[in-house]
Parts: sequence; structure tokens; C-alpha cells
Amino acid sequence: MHRDLRNLKATSMPLKVAIKYMPKELAKKVEDSDKGSIPLEVALLLHVSAPPACPNIVRLLEWFEQPKHYALILERPDPYLA
Repeated sequence: MHRDLRNLKATSMPLKVAIKYMPKELAKKVEDSDKGSIPLEVALLLHVSAPPACPNIVRLLEWFEQPKHYALILERPDPYLA
């Protein structure tokens, strides 16, 4: 897995995020009734982010499917350990 840190702009305030890349061949998949087949990690993050969400769990902000990997955009707590 490859990790990358970036700043994304959300309105006028920068939002600090962590970008996690997962190779498709290493990702376990589960069936989701709304989204079809999705990575297990995405399914679990969506589940724990559902209300009432715990403030101690990193939120999944967005995820993307690319030809060879998945990209997960996660909130980056401040301070954080890399």
C-alpha cells in the first residue's frame, strides 16, 4: 500500500487529508446492496462512519476506483502519526 498526504481545499479552509492507495489484487471485496462489489476496508469505514459516528475513528471522506488500485481519501487528524 502506498500513502500520500495532501491538502484539499474545502470552501476557504484547507482540509488536511491522507490519501491511501490499495492495489486491487490485494483488496478483499464484499457485496454492498447499494454499491455492488466494494473493498472490505471501504465497507467497514462506511459502516463505522454512519450516525452516530465516533469522533475517535478516522472518517472516509471519499473513495475512487482506478484501473489498478483504489484511492481512499481519509480525514487526517491533527496531530497524527505517519
